[in-house]
Amino acid sequence: MKRNISRIVKRGGIQLLYLLIYGPVLLSVYVFNPIVEFFNSRRAYRIFWFFILAFFTLY
Repeated sequence: MKRNISRIVKRGGIQLLYLLIYGPVLLSVYVFNPIVEFFNSRRAYRIFWFFILAFFTLY
């Protein structure tokens, strides 16, 4: 019984880790996408990708 609980906790921990990693990325996409569409220029896209790259390098 304890073994099953620990297995569930481990799996949940992995899912939580993925959520912590991918959560900000998805949030930034949802936040930046309207801004990028609003600007609708290559410069805005470049800034957006620069932010993503900076985020990944900082992680």
